[in-house]
Amino acid sequence: MDGATAMAKLARSSFSEDMDLPQIQCLTDHDEILKGIEAAVEYANAELQTTLKNVNCNKVLSIARHSLPDFLAEIDGLPQGLTHGECYPTHMGRRTPEGPILFFDVATAGIRPRFFDVQGLIVDHGEPYEIDDINRVLKQFWDTYDQDVSYDPFCWEVKRIEGFIALRNIGVQLDFLHRSIGEAWQDAETAAQGHIKWIYLSFKKADEVLTEWETLR
Repeated sequence: MDGATAMAKLARSSFSEDMDLPQIQCLTDHDEILKGIEAAVEYANAELQTTLKNVNCNKVLSIARHSLPDFLAEIDGLPQGLTHGECYPTHMGRRTPEGPILFFDVATAGIRPRFFDVQGLIVDHGEPYEIDDINRVLKQFWDTYDQDVSYDPFCWEVKRIEGFIALRNIGVQLDFLHRSIGEAWQDAETAAQGHIKWIYLSFKKADEVLTEWETLR
């Protein structure tokens, strides 16, 4: 929970235009996202295709082909804030037990939608946390942020960012699967199963978010 508090303090930090930080635009990832979705739907891997039967990949692809630019542009239009970019628990820590939480590996820092780092509370390098109540974690972030934004709009901002991360991860994880890239401690089969699992979960999250987004447009 300390991580949620630290992320919220970072998100509410002030920044100025003369800071030497890039403005990160989701829309620039449009072509790569669409290519990744198309490749995953067509990829000739029996285990992957069997797993993907449990999610409506063609629906995600159809929405992406017709509305992805609008979806990404809407995310880019959200209020902006100072973000780490890969704010996972492995990128946070203390020098001493009582010291402040510090952020590591900050090369990805930039100006993004203000709640971009919240997704780091839910996933870590593609593996979903087994969190019984995600709302408890989100509530901790929201309570600390304290910037006159009510809880439901906060959750919807976070959800759209989750959708973007999921859409982007489909192609990233497919590339890892294709090139048999895994962690040093994994054998090839374990790594492949992890990529397949994450492609499935990314399609599932993308379907959930895009369906709700289209309903509310």
